[in-house]
Amino acid sequence: MIKSFVFDMLPTLIKASQAFSASPYDLNQAPVIGIVSQPLPDDMKADPRFEGKTSYIMEAYVQFVEIAGARVVPFVNGEDPSVIEDKLAKVNGVLLPGGGGGYRDTA
Repeated sequence: MIKSFVFDMLPTLIKASQAFSASPYDLNQAPVIGIVSQPLPDDMKADPRFEGKTSYIMEAYVQFVEIAGARVVPFVNGEDPSVIEDKLAKVNGVLLPGGGGGYRDTA
């Protein structure tokens, strides 16, 4: 009987929740963080999984930012400067991966 009541009420509950969240001001307030891609190292260039790719972002960086509650925007190494400037105007921060990324070699 309770199961029947829940299923009968489900369409009403869904409709009510949609009406509640249909506000034009219903925005996602989560921060947006850009992550800069790193150039592929030579040993990865030979791997067929990366064929046609020139850079990558480690999944761990994406997971770290998302677990913290933010959304991720990739900053792809070699993108047009106007695209990068547009993205920079829209993000709340940028994560710069460390290590021997060889960024100067690709500029």
